[in-house]
Amino acid sequence: MYYLSLNVCQEDCPLTQATREHDVWFITPHWRFEKESSRWKLRIHAEASERQELEDALRRFQNVKAVHQFHLQKKRGTTAFLRTVVAETDTIDTVERHGGYVVGPFQNAGGRERWHLGFDTQTDADDALAELDRNEEFRVRNRRRITDPEAFDPLHYHETAQTLLEGVVMSLNANKRYWKQQSRTITMKYHGK
Repeated sequence: MYYLSLNVCQEDCPLTQATREHDVWFITPHWRFEKESSRWKLRIHAEASERQELEDALRRFQNVKAVHQFHLQKKRGTTAFLRTVVAETDTIDTVERHGGYVVGPFQNAGGRERWHLGFDTQTDADDALAELDRNEEFRVRNRRRITDPEAFDPLHYHETAQTLLEGVVMSLNANKRYWKQQSRTITMKYHGK
């Protein structure tokens, strides 16, 4: 498999439009392309610098013509989770026509997207990039050939990685509680309580 990591600026992507205008980032870990309707079903995690930025970005995203469905599942502070259906963009159409497939989550910030793509042959990858170069603004961040065992390695270590990350989060939360308590104790001593 030929792996490509691209930074893409799609004019017809509602996520790109929202991140260009607001201090928000989106990550799309789950998606499904419906070929019959040329639409993407997406599950999106949104994070913003401020609550108002998040609300403005979501409103901007929701009002783009390419967004066919929008369902806010949860919003708290500067974070939101949503389900949506959006029209296929010209860029992803090009990738699909050249036999490419998405191999990682989409990440959108600052009016640009990070894509992780795979192609079965180098020719497919080259042809897709050549067509994209005629119509889109993008930069190749990483390009390499990976073997099948290497491509499937993350699947074997998924559970271990998840356990490790859960442990890190628990440790960070414990440290946060510890330093909060220390801060309270110092403040009380300072005020003679």
